[in-house]
Amino acid sequence: SSGYSGSCSSESPCTGDLTYYVAGLGSCGITSNGNTDMVVALPHGIMQDSDCGKTVKITYNGVTDYGTVWDKCMGCDDVSIDLSEKLFKKFGTEAEGRLTGAEWYIE
Repeated sequence: SSGYSGSCSSESPCTGDLTYYVAGLGSCGITSNGNTDMVVALPHGIMQDSDCGKTVKITYNGVTDYGTVWDKCMGCDDVSIDLSEKLFKKFGTEAEGRLTGAEWYIE
């Protein structure tokens, strides 16, 4: 364990929605390409600067994959995350837009 504790840690994963956005210059100061980078934007209510660069493990509908925290989601509630298009497509289609009941935590 990385020692991360608190909201949405491996000891207490969060269950919420997955949405997608066009990734670019994020709140971590890194510019990403949503078509090639596996980016996670954490909820603004729990995001700390120290979370930048951390890995998030996401499981939805039997699929598990990983993304890197490079941004903050201002429109997300505290248990939902915004993903780059490339990462979102691992779990669903852009036409679906929002996937509910995904479990995730910060590693």
